[in-house]
Amino acid sequence: MNRVKRGLAIVAVLSGGASRAQEFREDFNTMTIQNGVEFSGMISCGANPNGPDPEDVSMSVPGSDTWNFFSSSVYPLTWRGTGATQAWAVGNGVLYTHARRGPSDDGHAFISRRTFDKSRYLTATVKMAPDHCQDTEQGCFMGVTLIASETDYREIAFDSTGELDALGRQLYAVGRWAPCDYQLFRDANGNVMKVPGGVLYDLRLDYLGPEGGGWRYFVNGVEMRMPNVGGVPRYGEPGDFLNASLKSDPHIGFYWAAKQLGKYFEGRMDDLVVHELVKVQPFAASAQSSYAGTPPSSAIDGNTGTQWNAGAGASRWLELDLGSPTVVKKLRLLTSQSPAGQTTHRVYVGNIPAPTALVSTLEGVTSDSVWLEVDLLGRGISGRYIRIETVTSPGWVAWRELEVYR
Repeated sequence: MNRVKRGLAIVAVLSGGASRAQEFREDFNTMTIQNGVEFSGMISCGANPNGPDPEDVSMSVPGSDTWNFFSSSVYPLTWRGTGATQAWAVGNGVLYTHARRGPSDDGHAFISRRTFDKSRYLTATVKMAPDHCQDTEQGCFMGVTLIASETDYREIAFDSTGELDALGRQLYAVGRWAPCDYQLFRDANGNVMKVPGGVLYDLRLDYLGPEGGGWRYFVNGVEMRMPNVGGVPRYGEPGDFLNASLKSDPHIGFYWAAKQLGKYFEGRMDDLVVHELVKVQPFAASAQSSYAGTPPSSAIDGNTGTQWNAGAGASRWLELDLGSPTVVKKLRLLTSQSPAGQTTHRVYVGNIPAPTALVSTLEGVTSDSVWLEVDLLGRGISGRYIRIETVTSPGWVAWRELEVYR
């Protein structure tokens, strides 16, 4: 092997400024609602043998910032909860709803008139409780959605099961809803996830944008397992499954529905936040050591075909200088590793070089060209310098690419 270039290497790179991140917060102390969201028709599944399924249906959401009802040109009363059988109230930061199914009225659907940039990472968090389903059978549904049109969305949803737990509480299955497809979340044993009603659950729905290429789902801070593929558990899914990607700038929405005529469903929600995460270009990169032709700058050049290589095994570190103190919400690290095996990486953040505040430890069996993620959203982690120290690795320490998001 060629010799290792030792010592501290510092390489400056372009610091191009990123556009301003947006955060939308609805605490439900006040809420302005208007009629006006319309879409061009109804979803048709399995009706397009020569085209995308489901068919592409457009949606119009005029204005910004306030909330609108979802109304259908096919069923004019659908999603308009203005009569005596539909009710909602806002108090003490909580939105309460009562949705009764009528002849042409399933319940409520609210969509924010604020739009978000589909080219960025989007994270929507909310507290949501399915409180009471009048049906004794399966019949009630509620969820939170990132939606661009009737055929471009993902939703975390509760679906009543008709079962009760040992305390007499109604049980709800939890899953992901997309056009023409519903996937229930699974526990470690592969069983459908069911939770009792009357409890506020922390839901989180991530759209990872063009770079991340998909969706991820969290309940009470735990990432949800999708049904196994070939016996292997999976988390999240691609961004274009069944044609349900975010093609235009999306909105945040949520709804309650009672599926049986004359029956009602009640629920509540609290503290809705949507973050747009913006990629930060580090000002400089430095490393404990570097192998010839693999400088630290190769880990932040946006090219996954290049890499930084320490030219030595653990323990070795790579450090990023963001140029100024920055609130860090997410890190993505693309491995360069041979052979596969057990690795341990520690992430430190601070305002001086060689930061000492440990914010995350990544441990597990890893292999080459796999994205690892450090989720710091909501933790208020801020600093100018980020150091990734690899303390366990089966081979030389290296990274193909490191990405920082604020």
